[in-house]
Amino acid sequence: MEKDVRDQTRSGNFMFWALGEGNVCFWHDCWVADKPLEAIMDRQYQTHESVHYYWNEDHWDMDKLFRTLPFNLVHKVASIPFDRGRPDKACWRLNASDGAAKANPGIAGAGCIIRDHTGSLRAAFYEFLGEQTNVYAELFVAYRGLDIALEMGISRLWIETDASAIISIINSTTQATGSINI
Repeated sequence: MEKDVRDQTRSGNFMFWALGEGNVCFWHDCWVADKPLEAIMDRQYQTHESVHYYWNEDHWDMDKLFRTLPFNLVHKVASIPFDRGRPDKACWRLNASDGAAKANPGIAGAGCIIRDHTGSLRAAFYEFLGEQTNVYAELFVAYRGLDIALEMGISRLWIETDASAIISIINSTTQATGSINI
């Protein structure tokens, strides 16, 4: 178990960087998606260029990107904003993957883990919810995880969930026809 955590931390599975000065490693740090570029490309790179190596003043150096990356990644990378006047910011990660009910509705529980940019566990919870629906349990995880993050003073949080219904609800611009009391 300890080896798995170390390997995941090294590959960036718990961290995410918001670009500022671009001092994070282009290949080995997690700043494009939920894993480093070397993992996306399924190769190991021995070079340690910083992200800012691929910039020209205030925009991406498209020639360097096209020489280095596959076409589909160039446009993904080039769409990522940066602000050279600010430091890179490590984001915390909320793994909101455990909200479930035995039936729908049924006996339900919810739990989550919050890790910092180094992969270190900073908070976790599990709570018995009584008889609830799957959607309620998943929403409870996201809500309670956000609540804990706010209590800890965390202002940048990457939320992960495998519940597509929850993602749709969070991203929706329409008003709900019912309510959920949490």
